[in-house]
Amino acid sequence: MTRTEYDDVAQNVGSSTASNGGDVRAMADVTVMAGGTLPLGFTAGPGGEVSGSLLGIDYDFRLVCRNGDGSTLPVCNTTAELADVSISCGGSLALPNFTTTMDRHGQWSLANIQEASVKLAGNGTFSYDSSITNPATNITAGYHFDYDAAYIRVFIDKASRLATAGEIQYDIRARESITGQADRLFSIAADVRFNGDGTAILELDGTHDYLLDLTTGVVTGAP
Repeated sequence: MTRTEYDDVAQNVGSSTASNGGDVRAMADVTVMAGGTLPLGFTAGPGGEVSGSLLGIDYDFRLVCRNGDGSTLPVCNTTAELADVSISCGGSLALPNFTTTMDRHGQWSLANIQEASVKLAGNGTFSYDSSITNPATNITAGYHFDYDAAYIRVFIDKASRLATAGEIQYDIRARESITGQADRLFSIAADVRFNGDGTAILELDGTHDYLLDLTTGVVTGAP
């Protein structure tokens, strides 16, 4: 893989992880839902269903909440300590230098719901069709990404709505399309490790490191 391809993948991972429409936003939203509060723009349905739209992405969640002794609650509320969450979302997202159409599914488990920091673990699968303009070269490449994701002891701070500890491991399969060039297929491993200060280290293939701003999704060379 070229450095440009690594940079493009890093930008995709950064945008799909950040709190302005990516994984961190979805994780922060479910911690609020599990405590019995609906985020702005979301509505509750039967059977623990919660749905809403954000920045062109439609979200559908199904939550099953339990109290401290493991008993299932009829609805998620302020007595919930544990929760199992199914997530499904899809739509189109446009950010500077990055546009995407996505289809995402996952299964998350939450613990310590009434604490200041909620623990999350689980897995997911994503499919993305993205158009990425590399700011260094001004070349636009089209990508199709298939992700498998593992969420490992991720802690979400309720006050900041950001991930402060833990990691997400992504196994990514990609097809790159650039006008006038043959399509390229490649696989890449991405590891996002949360620093606790609003940033994360994004490591690709164990060889290329970036610093990820969790609020904006912007990635830069690691410090």
